Amino acid sequence: MKLANKLIIFDFDGTLVHFPFEYMFSETDRILNQFAHEPIRRFELEEAFSDFDYFRFINLRPEMAFKDVEEFKTSFWKCFDWDNFPKSLVFKETIQCLRDLKKEGGTLAVATARVGTDLDITRELERCGISEYFSFVKGRESEGHDWKDKSPQILSILRESMISPEQATIVGDIPADIISGHNTGVSQKIAVLTGGIKKEVLEKSKPTSVISDLGELLSVLSAPLASTAE
Repeated sequence: MKLANKLIIFDFDGTLVHFPFEYMFSETDRILNQFAHEPIRRFELEEAFSDFDYFRFINLRPEMAFKDVEEFKTSFWKCFDWDNFPKSLVFKETIQCLRDLKKEGGTLAVATARVGTDLDITRELERCGISEYFSFVKGRESEGHDWKDKSPQILSILRESMISPEQATIVGDIPADIISGHNTGVSQKIAVLTGGIKKEVLEKSKPTSVISDLGELLSVLSAPLASTAE
């Protein structure tokens, strides 16, 4: 079995490890109460998350002292309790997938929206028991950078690996991962459903393929590129 592309770049949360949905929703409840925003029912939060439109619930009122929705979002993330963010748990398919890809000669990398140095992210991968599989690891440089756009991380990995984007694949669980792949010229953009985003939402970002979990990745990566549809 031969990989169609040599370099495989993975997103982290929702792709390699579980996303802590319950923590996200409980923190949202807490912050909304702190901001004196009307409460939002849990199923509405879940639905908005799966549509990749989480903050559509925002209903600003004069007494809330926010001038616009963007100011609300900025304050929301500043109040979010990142210190108690749950420890990452790998999906059951993750390690076998990484092992198989390395066996087939793949060069593996991580491009994550988490803020931190390469060493910070590598330590998190070590804690998850998967750092040994990755040759390149890139996090978001600062809070000021757009968390959705992983183009800077992808471009950095391409430069350091000296592998062309035509020989690279991005694997991610949100539309922004796929869009970042398009923007950097990566030839394969594979969306995975483990992050909780609806398939029809992911398909709008025009991935090369959509898979249920990482257990399906090797067969997709081993298929000739000409047989996949943009």
